[in-house]
Amino acid sequence: MLLPQATSRATALVASLLLALTACAQVQPSSPTAPLTSPSATEPEPSASPDQSPSPEPVPTPSSVPLVTGLPTPWPSDYVTGKPIEQRLPGPEEGRTHSPNTTDRIVLTFDDCPRSLDEFKETVTGVEALGVRVVLFALGNCVQQGKINVDFARQHGMFVYSHSVNHPQFTKISDAAIRKQLSPPSVQGAWVRPPYGATNKHVQQVIELMGMQIWLWDFDTEDWRGKPQDQVVQEVVQYAQAGETVLMHMQWHAFNVQAIAEMKKGLEARGLELCRIDGPATADGPFTC
Repeated sequence: MLLPQATSRATALVASLLLALTACAQVQPSSPTAPLTSPSATEPEPSASPDQSPSPEPVPTPSSVPLVTGLPTPWPSDYVTGKPIEQRLPGPEEGRTHSPNTTDRIVLTFDDCPRSLDEFKETVTGVEALGVRVVLFALGNCVQQGKINVDFARQHGMFVYSHSVNHPQFTKISDAAIRKQLSPPSVQGAWVRPPYGATNKHVQQVIELMGMQIWLWDFDTEDWRGKPQDQVVQEVVQYAQAGETVLMHMQWHAFNVQAIAEMKKGLEARGLELCRIDGPATADGPFTC
């Protein structure tokens, strides 16, 4: 039989167990534990603010045409269109005063630098075969790079003159800097076309003291805006007038035999002629057309 002390202890133990069970029954069950997730799985992606919006994809540029430094990319929708035609035509007071051409034939001129010497020679010989004379205002650094052969062009009837060494704006540099720009490796000859057409009376005096004269242009095609060949051809055919000088560039889309042949054909349909070859060209001799 149990001793009185053991009976009391057993009774106390049973009472403690009953109290514990009662307390557990009064506790509400907890909800299951949610699985752990990374913030990126539960938080929405932050939307870009106006200042952080993704940049539009750049407009592809033909690999055969070098980009012009400083042009916006992508080009705005009106960039290729350029200035209205009436803003690119000469005023009545300008006429042919900036040109040695005394005929009614139209002179096609090309500035700067071709993409390669092979392309340059192909265009020169092809234009010669058309019986057309063009005038090239070449950069001296282009001659240094071997992309233009001045003697070759002159032998095939094309006049080649200076467009400076590396295309600075003459109205913003010193007299000494202008003289340096017109010294070798700059092309030597009777005429010069200041880059951007930037000139004034003082610049003119500096150039004339070097034995050269300024030849600008009457109609600017703005081909440097990246216009396709057919657009440049169309503008020349539609807007060039008798005796005018047309401005284009060797590194853009109209310096090739096909484009010049189409200009010749289109202008002839209007009763106009391009400058004609009458033999080799010289550096200092009179301009003939």
